[in-house]
Amino acid sequence: MSNSILDDHELTIDCPECHQELTEKLGRLREDPVVVCPSCRASLAIDTSNLNQALASVDQSLAELQKSLGGTLHLTVRI
Repeated sequence: MSNSILDDHELTIDCPECHQELTEKLGRLREDPVVVCPSCRASLAIDTSNLNQALASVDQSLAELQKSLGGTLHLTVRI
């Protein structure tokens, strides 16, 4: 699995058991889509079935944008 420019972006996930707010990086979820709540120890399986394909599409679009701009693209992403 190749790295994505968004791998370091953090997602906020609410535990369905205790409602604790959890944060996980996209890259970590791509490697292992299971999150354990530190508060109640519930195991959460995150559906990442479309994640790799979506990130590849975003990365390709950003590469094309960078090429069309003729230089280095510095990107700050907020989701």
